[in-house]
Amino acid sequence: MKNTKSYFFNVTGFIDDMAEIWQRYDSEAKRLEKYRGSEGYNAGMKRAEAERDEAVKEMRNTYRKCFADTISKMKDALDHRPIVFPTQEQAAMLSVLQMRETLTRDELDRTADQMAGCPVALSVLDDLAKKHKIIHGRYNQELDPGWFSEKVATLERKANELLQAGVDAAGRRKPEDVVSCMEQYGVFWPIKKDVASGGLNNTQTDVAKIEYFSTAVDGE
Repeated sequence: MKNTKSYFFNVTGFIDDMAEIWQRYDSEAKRLEKYRGSEGYNAGMKRAEAERDEAVKEMRNTYRKCFADTISKMKDALDHRPIVFPTQEQAAMLSVLQMRETLTRDELDRTADQMAGCPVALSVLDDLAKKHKIIHGRYNQELDPGWFSEKVATLERKANELLQAGVDAAGRRKPEDVVSCMEQYGVFWPIKKDVASGGLNNTQTDVAKIEYFSTAVDGE
């Protein structure tokens, strides 16, 4: 199973289990309500609370191990991320461009389309653009390695906050899928929509960045 999907299942599983524990406790509390004020009521409530707290403790320990295992695998995937080098064809194209005395932005843009998925090759194009004083956005959108580690640390912190919430986690909004889980627990800020899309809400989930992050921590 992919690490991001494992994290998603850990989050939703813990919320569901806390909801079940709360429902059991709430049902017992309602059953005992008619005995309120009696010794039996006080004893029954103490027993219900003890059973609830023990169940929460057990689930916390179980999910703490699950989260720790998932986070560890994410960190390991980042430590072993492969470097993608240019193919022979891409290397040949870059060599030709490097020998050119002049270059245009259009040439670099069209070449960048053929270098997709290879940060090393795209970095060469950035260097060429700088050398020929061509104004453009960065071709290599590879993010700083530290950014990935910070996001994993955020996921770890959010997981611990969820565990600490205990039965209160039962009332939390459950992510619908892996992307929404990464957005919520990895704190991926939304991006602005294309103006043409209209609508009252002018932001949307940064799916591309989340998928980019997921690919890295899933070890793909």
